[in-house]
Amino acid sequence: MHLARQYLAVILCLFLMGHQVLCATKPGLYNISDLKILKEQKNFAEFLEHAKDIRPSLRDQQWSEMLSEMATGFTSSKLKHKVFNKTTFDYVESLYFWPSLASNVTFFVNRDNYGLSYLTYCFKTNSTKKWREQCVRDLLVFWNNTTKNSSKPDLALKIAELIKAHNIPLNLWDFYKEVTSSKISFFHCNKPHIQKTLLREMGKIIDLQVDKNKRAKKLNEIAHEKCWLHLVPYLKELVYSFSKNERMYAYYLLSFKQELAPFEKDLFHTLFILNGPTIGPTYNNAWSTIQQLGENFKRRLVVIEYLKKFDPLPGEIFAHRDPKVKNVLIEFIAKNLPEYLDYFVKTCLDYLSGNKVYVNGNPTIECHALFKNHTALKFIPSILQTKYKLHTGL
Repeated sequence: MHLARQYLAVILCLFLMGHQVLCATKPGLYNISDLKILKEQKNFAEFLEHAKDIRPSLRDQQWSEMLSEMATGFTSSKLKHKVFNKTTFDYVESLYFWPSLASNVTFFVNRDNYGLSYLTYCFKTNSTKKWREQCVRDLLVFWNNTTKNSSKPDLALKIAELIKAHNIPLNLWDFYKEVTSSKISFFHCNKPHIQKTLLREMGKIIDLQVDKNKRAKKLNEIAHEKCWLHLVPYLKELVYSFSKNERMYAYYLLSFKQELAPFEKDLFHTLFILNGPTIGPTYNNAWSTIQQLGENFKRRLVVIEYLKKFDPLPGEIFAHRDPKVKNVLIEFIAKNLPEYLDYFVKTCLDYLSGNKVYVNGNPTIECHALFKNHTALKFIPSILQTKYKLHTGL
């Protein structure tokens, strides 16, 4: 008897569906009328729980509009009342992949804001290792879900800031690269922490043993043209850094973007030699440049005036550990940059005698090594050697 009634119910349902009337063959399924009532009541949770009770063939524009409104309302309500918990977070993330919500911009904005708010709350309120690890997992789920749908550099930046603020053990570059490779990079590539991270990643690409064109492609992929507008001035400061790696990377990148003026190339190559060169293509270019400077007074003078601004003055080669290399380089500088050697020596004597005050201390760190070198003494006037002995007692 029970089976007979169930059979009749199915037949009746099929008949009604033929007349575009929805019926339920299973207990608990809602129809479109039920959903309308829930919408009027702003019963977001129950509506979303039963929205898919409607058969796909009957999910018309009215259903789609109601769904969008209720999904937006649900997330807005949770944000307004600050209901931040894992259950709600997981549920909002599940809604994120509903095809029917794919064009709902407001819902996506709410989803992003809810996820960030939940994660911020999660890291602030959970201090135990277990819960903190759960927060990290949720963050990764949130970001991985985001990148499946689209690129969101603004959201990536906010997540990176969250990671920094709470010392979360995640690679910031995974998020910064979304920023530096996008149009909004113009507003963020002037920030020191982003510049440093970007330079480190660019350095890895520069060090790759790959074709020049592949290297260029990779560099352009991680830095948008608008990012380069801020990156170039930053690199022009680093090209004269006392850090050899920073100098080399900066010079390579500026050359790559054709952003170096002739005198800047001259200055870089001069610093490359003065600060202790390493053998390679750059060494050969630097050697050739300084030889050209030795033959061109006006061009050489421009470089020397820039060198005078450094504190301390560059001169690592004057204390080079290899005596033979040191002698060769000192003689090379004395021959091609005699004005600089003279300035270095006189600055040293001004410091030792107290004739001038140098707020940062000795501006010629390698001065004593220079005066003890027999090759150097051939190029230092005897009167200056006497003054050095007088001030040092050596």
